[in-house]
Amino acid sequence: MSEVNEKDYELAFQIITYAGDAQSSAIEAIAACEKYDFDKAEELIDAANKSYIKCHEIQTSMFANEANGLKTDVNIILVHAQDHLTMANLRIGEAKNIMNLYKKIQQLENKEKDI
Repeated sequence: MSEVNEKDYELAFQIITYAGDAQSSAIEAIAACEKYDFDKAEELIDAANKSYIKCHEIQTSMFANEANGLKTDVNIILVHAQDHLTMANLRIGEAKNIMNLYKKIQQLENKEKDI
């Protein structure tokens, strides 16, 4: 049985933290869209992107280490971190799509008022 590499766990938990922040900001952005507060939604999507970039940078450094012969033990925490990273990416894309839809809804509502 291999020894636990504390650094690997630390990096995995950092990915989980940043990815969680990204998802939370994306969810808040969707809520802002529902109120047609697109400035707030864009700020939140920007914050989500910044958090996502941080966890992606950690993942990239892990890939670089692996390529340079510094093996990372795959454990359930790392797998969980990768799930969070993937979900953050999807949630940000979802928030962007929902914002575009709400903008179209608002445009249609405004046209309807003008009729």
